[in-house]
Amino acid sequence: MFFYMKVLSTLLCLLLLHQNASATKECRAGQKLNYITKTCVDCPEKQYNPSGKGLHCENCSECRKGSKVLNKCIPTTDTRCKCMSGFTPIDPQNEICVCKKGSGLDRTGQTCSKCINGYFSDKDDSTCQKWRDILTTEKRKKKKTQCERVTDVRLRGINLMMSM
Repeated sequence: MFFYMKVLSTLLCLLLLHQNASATKECRAGQKLNYITKTCVDCPEKQYNPSGKGLHCENCSECRKGSKVLNKCIPTTDTRCKCMSGFTPIDPQNEICVCKKGSGLDRTGQTCSKCINGYFSDKDDSTCQKWRDILTTEKRKKKKTQCERVTDVRLRGINLMMSM
C-alpha cells in the first residue's frame, strides 16, 4: 500500500510540474498569461508588466505628497514621478517628497521654498514662521508661568497666615 501511495504522489508531482512548465509561456510586454486558457491577455487598466513573464501584472505606482507624474503608467511601464520644485525625495521612485526644514510650504501645501531672512522652519513639511512671533510667544508663556508661580506663593502665604 505504501509503495502505491509513493508512486501516486510522484505521478501527481510530475503532472503539476508539467502544468507549471506550460504556464511559463512568455507573452509580450504589457501582457500576462491567463492560467486557465493558456493565452496571453493585456494587462488591465492601472496595471503593467514590463517583461510579459508571469501570470499577473503589477499595480501602477501613484505619485504622492510633494511629487507629480513625470511619465504616466502604461501597460509596459510603471508610473515615473518627479519631486515638485523645492521638495526632496525620500524614496528611490520619487513617489514621496518632503519640504525639508529651513524651507516652508505655502497655504496650499503644493509649493516649497526656502524661508526668507527673518523666518525659519524647524520641521519637515511645515510653514515658515517669523522669528519675532515665536520669541514673543515664548516670552508670553514664560511671563504667564512666572506670574502664576508668584500668585500661587502669595496665596499660599495668605492661607498660612489665616490658619495661624
